[in-house]
Amino acid sequence: MPMGWYMGGAIALSILSLIRVIHKFGNGSFLLELVYFFTCLTCLVMPVVGYVFFPRSNPIANLWVKYMPVPEEYYFVLLIPSCLAISLAFFLFRGTTKDDSQFTRTIMTRIKSDMNNVPTGVIRGLYFSSLFAYNIATLIPDSLKQVNNFLYFSFYTALFYIYNKKEFPKRFYYLAGGILFILLDALNSGMFTIIAYMSGIFIILYLADKKIKLLYRILIIGGALLAIVYLQLFKLNWRQDRWQNKQGESNAILMSLKVYHASPFESIMFPIYVRANQGFNIGLVQRRIPNRVDFIGGEHLLLTFISSFVPRIFWPDKPEAGGKENMKLYTGITLKGWSTNVGPIGEAYGSFGTVGGSFYIFLFGLFIRFSYLRFLRLCTKNSLLFLWMPVLFFQIVYVMETDSLQAFNSLLKGALFIFLLKRFVPTLFPKHQHESHSHREGDPPILLQHRESLSTHS
Repeated sequence: MPMGWYMGGAIALSILSLIRVIHKFGNGSFLLELVYFFTCLTCLVMPVVGYVFFPRSNPIANLWVKYMPVPEEYYFVLLIPSCLAISLAFFLFRGTTKDDSQFTRTIMTRIKSDMNNVPTGVIRGLYFSSLFAYNIATLIPDSLKQVNNFLYFSFYTALFYIYNKKEFPKRFYYLAGGILFILLDALNSGMFTIIAYMSGIFIILYLADKKIKLLYRILIIGGALLAIVYLQLFKLNWRQDRWQNKQGESNAILMSLKVYHASPFESIMFPIYVRANQGFNIGLVQRRIPNRVDFIGGEHLLLTFISSFVPRIFWPDKPEAGGKENMKLYTGITLKGWSTNVGPIGEAYGSFGTVGGSFYIFLFGLFIRFSYLRFLRLCTKNSLLFLWMPVLFFQIVYVMETDSLQAFNSLLKGALFIFLLKRFVPTLFPKHQHESHSHREGDPPILLQHRESLSTHS
């Protein structure tokens, strides 16, 4: 079917989001650009693919009921303003946000200096305690799972501690062993999500002190997108080969593609479309609300925000992050044996409608931006905090396919986790030497400018 102006607008926004990533890639920290691009990819591009290539008339989409559940005009009238709201929240007055290459290179220079003051044994302890947290994840009670997750995510920070501490004993073996563990865990579980999403954080930290030419940026990003496509297809085939006696959606989709003699394009694109199309779940919310039930209002979202401040041990029945409750509330679907979610945009529309939902998404984006800027400001005071980005922001990268509560939990409880770790294991966060009331001795002038700017604009 031909694309209307709204689909053209969706593609235009998505192309602009990609240009933002290319511009910032290797030119500072591109966390906000990465989140926005992922939002456009899953909420704009994949729905366009659905409306154009996998409508209800397509036999595979009809078999799996994966055609978009609402008309394209109705869908994009919500999503284009919502994505514009996120863009404004993230990038309005962006020239005053100091996360450019000069800032990150200065931070990395200080990290390499400050790393000399971190005891090797403490880094080794962080490395192995995070692996221990991974291995006991299924044994601990629900009230402690969030803390345990943060401790496991610290494994990725430990890898960067080791990477930046050049004299770390057997440094190569620890780094190689860590990468091997990540790959083997993904292969064993068949879950490659953490590789796909954590790679974005890894690249930010790895390239923080490096400058990359435009052509190389385009080639690397293009290669990364192709790698994600390959990873999705490899995941499906890997699961089919590894668990060939267990029937699951992945196996059945592959079999149905063969039965219906799908074209090469459909064989490649349909599994990716099913996996990456967050717009499908948002459409389910639009189909139900307000046609079958009234808009829910803001009480539920307010409750989720408040609950992020209270440990589960003190509030056992508080709202849980994850799709089971949200899918029942917003779409009327009861999940059994699998997980998916409506995303913050689905929550926003289901609670407030199109206009109110877009305003909520704008405020939600401001919350993420404020947290990010506050984090950068703290990094100017203690450079090693920058290496804790995996703990604090990993779950933010893909937040548009989860829910608001995950963002609140990740940022608020993640910050508390790092604060407590800094309090009880201060040797992981040594202060920069020779501080004065006006500036730290040895700080380059550019860092002083960045610190002052962050202080003003955060």
